[in-house]
Amino acid sequence: DKAGTKISVAITTGDYQQTKDFLGSPPPGPGEIVICTPERLEVMLRNPESHSWANTVDTFVIDEFHLLGDSTRGASLETLLTRVMDVCPGASILSLSATIGNTDEVIAWFDANGRNLKIVSSGYRYPQLSREVLIEPEKDAFIQKQADEIVQGDDESMLVFVCTQAIA
Repeated sequence: DKAGTKISVAITTGDYQQTKDFLGSPPPGPGEIVICTPERLEVMLRNPESHSWANTVDTFVIDEFHLLGDSTRGASLETLLTRVMDVCPGASILSLSATIGNTDEVIAWFDANGRNLKIVSSGYRYPQLSREVLIEPEKDAFIQKQADEIVQGDDESMLVFVCTQAIA
C-alpha cells in the first residue's frame, strides 16, 4: 500500500441513537486509535471489566486540557485523569491545550500523583489568528458579510466565538 501501514480507528460515543453504543456498553474493538468523549472514557474506566482493555492503551490524548482548573468542568477532568493514572499506571497522557495558564500548577498536580510531566510549548500558529472584540448591533449581518468576504479567498478561514450569556 502506497499510503503505508493501515491504521484501524474505533469510535465509541455512548450515544445510543447514533452508534448503538450506550454508556454501559463494553469498550470498542481493537484499534490503533480510539476516539471517545472524556465522559465515555471515564465510564469505561469505572467498569472493572474494561480495565484489561484500558491497559492495552499506550497513550491517552486529552484535548481541552486547560479545563483542568475550570470551576465547572475541571473536577470531571481531574477525576478522569486520576482514574487513567490509577487504572493504567504505565500509560502516557498527552494533554493538548492552546490556552493553558499556569503550567507550574499543572506540573505540581502531576508530581503529587507520581507522574513526571514534560511541557512542550509552541507559539507556532497557522493560519495566524486575528483577534477582535466587537459589539455590533446587527451581528448576524456583520458576521455574514465577513464570512462572504473570507470564503472568496483560496486559503482563508474564519472562527467566530459568540457570547451566549447576558453581559452584566
